[in-house]
Amino acid sequence: MVLGWILLWWPGRLVEAMHHAVWRKPSGELFDPSKRPEDDERDSVLFCEDSALKIDLKMPLYIPSRRLLLSGHKALANLVDLLDRELNLAREITMQARSDGAVFVSGQPLRVTLSGEAAKNMRKLQRARRLAFAQCAALSEAELNPQGSQHSDH
Repeated sequence: MVLGWILLWWPGRLVEAMHHAVWRKPSGELFDPSKRPEDDERDSVLFCEDSALKIDLKMPLYIPSRRLLLSGHKALANLVDLLDRELNLAREITMQARSDGAVFVSGQPLRVTLSGEAAKNMRKLQRARRLAFAQCAALSEAELNPQGSQHSDH
């Protein structure tokens, strides 16, 4: 297993480095066994190896993505905030499940039944995230770059 970051580019909006792992074939070629959505038309993705990463597969990983906003639009900042808050809540829920005796099997999703305030907060964050993604996707070039291109011939 080779650990690193998969780089995702959302033109005009953001670049995201998401923690990822791939397999190195005996030939040295990297292979990504992850399933991709059916509508994913990429022939390839950019993967950057990071040997400094250390992980423990005894529990789900919640390694924050690293993001670079390509626009100062407040909708993008709001989306990044929601993604971070959702990850933090998932981490808290997992830690609580672990302290309650939940067992994690590597390669299998951790199924936790949410109730009460945690369930309410997660549903609220997920709805807000979906709305924020839609708002960011709908932004026009003019909204993303209100000052326009500042190119110089000199």
